[in-house]
Amino acid sequence: MQEHPNYSYPTKSERYCHIAEYIFDYIFKKEKSDFKFEMIHPNKIFANFKYNKKFNKKIDIKKVYFKFVLRDKNIYDFYLYLKENLFQLIIKLSIIASSLIQNQFTKLYENFNKLIYLILKLVYHYLSLLL
Repeated sequence: MQEHPNYSYPTKSERYCHIAEYIFDYIFKKEKSDFKFEMIHPNKIFANFKYNKKFNKKIDIKKVYFKFVLRDKNIYDFYLYLKENLFQLIIKLSIIASSLIQNQFTKLYENFNKLIYLILKLVYHYLSLLL
């Protein structure tokens, strides 16, 4: 997340993760059991997203982001995996590293929050370079 004085501003990867999660929920809510990823039309799902977006979830997500995620099932699967697994694992790893540094290196722990912020920034940057 990039910071802004009044609200958080998600990175492009985070937006794609939100979209992948929304698409997953959209497919799950369809009544037809044979509804598949390939049957989704970007214009329809984007209109559905705009209509159902909660007031407190006003993330700036445009139709081009939906088109990108819907372009290929592998892209969709990748961002869904990031949303469901990888980001949570990064958070768990930072907690483990935090307690290890706090117990073993007390002087280093004072600067640990700055260090974690830089590490997460590098991870997001690396992920954006992959795509």
